[in-house]
Amino acid sequence: MTERLPAIFLGLCLVLSAFTGPVEGARRFDDQGKGTVLDNDTGLMWYKDAMPAKTGMPLEKALEFVESLNMEKALGYSDWRLPKMEELMSLVSERANYPALASGHPFVNVRPDFYWTSSTGINLVGYSWVVDLGSGAVMRAQASYCNFYYVWPVRTQNEDAWNSPVRASEQMAMDRARVLPTYLDLFDVAAPEQSSGKHPGVPKGVTAAAVSQFDINVYWDPPDDGDGLWYNVYSEGSSIRSIQGTSARITGLAPNTKKCFTVSARAGSGTESAQSSRVCATTWSGSIERGSVLAMGINGFGQLGDGTKEDKPGPVPVRRLEDIVSVSAGVEHTLAVKADGTVWAWGRNTRGQLGDGTRNDSMTASQVEGLAGIVEVAAGWYHSIALASDGKVWAWGRNYYGQVGDGTRQDRLRPVLVKDLNGVERIAAGWYHSMALTSDGQVWVWGWNRQGQLGDEDIQDSLKPLNVRLPKIQDIAGGMGHSAALSLDGSVFAWGRNDEGQLGSGNLIKSAYPVKVKGIASATDIECGMNFCLAILEGGKLAGWGQNDYGQLGLDLGMRVSEARAIELQGSVSHIAAGAHQSAVVIEDGTLWTLGLDYPSEINNKPPRPVDGIAGFDRIASGLHYIVMLKGN
Repeated sequence: MTERLPAIFLGLCLVLSAFTGPVEGARRFDDQGKGTVLDNDTGLMWYKDAMPAKTGMPLEKALEFVESLNMEKALGYSDWRLPKMEELMSLVSERANYPALASGHPFVNVRPDFYWTSSTGINLVGYSWVVDLGSGAVMRAQASYCNFYYVWPVRTQNEDAWNSPVRASEQMAMDRARVLPTYLDLFDVAAPEQSSGKHPGVPKGVTAAAVSQFDINVYWDPPDDGDGLWYNVYSEGSSIRSIQGTSARITGLAPNTKKCFTVSARAGSGTESAQSSRVCATTWSGSIERGSVLAMGINGFGQLGDGTKEDKPGPVPVRRLEDIVSVSAGVEHTLAVKADGTVWAWGRNTRGQLGDGTRNDSMTASQVEGLAGIVEVAAGWYHSIALASDGKVWAWGRNYYGQVGDGTRQDRLRPVLVKDLNGVERIAAGWYHSMALTSDGQVWVWGWNRQGQLGDEDIQDSLKPLNVRLPKIQDIAGGMGHSAALSLDGSVFAWGRNDEGQLGSGNLIKSAYPVKVKGIASATDIECGMNFCLAILEGGKLAGWGQNDYGQLGLDLGMRVSEARAIELQGSVSHIAAGAHQSAVVIEDGTLWTLGLDYPSEINNKPPRPVDGIAGFDRIASGLHYIVMLKGN
């Protein structure tokens, strides 16, 4: 999973500075007219098509794809490889985003998303650096089947440009040996040897929680001397699990069964601590306790709130959180509102989006101080907003585009009031912009506006709320660069970016003012993901439009859907959630269905499919490859 670029790479800018300026007397990029582009600054030859694989994929599949190019001598060469991190970063411009390449570049199909590199960073087995060509950010990603990023092949044309060049075949072999030792090896590690016979401390904070009718999760925190320890889980006096982690899933239990557990710590020398105090949990009898929150999917920043950073293909409960009435999933952080009106946050916190005054990620829920009487929350990419019962709106986190709405571009690590906004009944967060719906049916927007998503027929960012000219509205939704609104008569309007058909206007032309979504006349609810939208129609039918690369609309893969299309499901839809590349749907019988990107086994999935063992949840949220479920009623 991903982590922020460490300080040791700050010197990278010095290395790249030699390659980012134009070559005197020659153009930097030479479009060779054969599907390749030569970068005269670096001596690297790139695919002109920045997305030759057409879709994201795990790292192992990315390496296989590049190998297949070499086998077929693609574009006339057999030495293609994944770029090193510094090679891919040499294309990035600090003054551009979406994509983060200098204007006038000759490349096509540059995806504003993460791309794999062959660089492993700090010798961390099973990880590789990835570069976001939307923002220029660099992060480290786990080489797991839960991570799907894009592939941009490169080859070295002029070896004098980079020190100590490596032939493509050698580079590919090194990549495999260093990055992919075998994925299972990451979970099959020998217990560390310790020379001391001293008994380790007792595990702290032991809790247990049922996650289904048949499973219970046991959690704990390491003792103070917890480095390199293994843990034994006991039930009824017998050891049932030995694990080098801080959680264990106990499976195969009967419904409505109470089980109790203790946990001890074990050193490599074999010495074992005393057992912890006993904790108990009862498997579900078929119903779920009101206010319960579960999550599943990608977890590299702790966005699942289970106390770990391990991906979870099945649902796990958010630790130490109960009595919840509202949830929202951002790209990599999660928000929740308790019945007492307090706000809780967990996950990624690089820009202060958790509102705790720091930039430290959190694997468990912590309260956002200074807020009370909150009724709804909305999470964007790096910012958060909250609606209070008095109709005022609070916001915090990244504020470069003015999405916090306090009149500045300064990041806010704690909540601040949005200026000049009162009487609000609903809120929504796009990737870098924010939305509010007032009691008189008017829509207000602020923040990033490069795609026209603020709907004011301009492309200038706004540091304060702007009014969008629309008929009376009952619901709002925000995507990566587009916005949508549901009118009182059931029609839907959208505005902003439209390269994937996310406006539903019947074409791929972006619009800085609202246009009517075609094919919808009786919607009752709307949600927007990264580049697509969903709507519930009267009678519980489901419709969608926009990007479908991962099957998130349940249609043929790769199809751009520029008008609303019906999505076939077995049952009447009651709740919907739209994430980055996935949709989640709750049917009236309480079962959860997903469309689009699946984990950990498949990349693309067209037909809607139920999530086994999940029923009874009535509110859902979806982020970047993860889903949060709430039992609200």
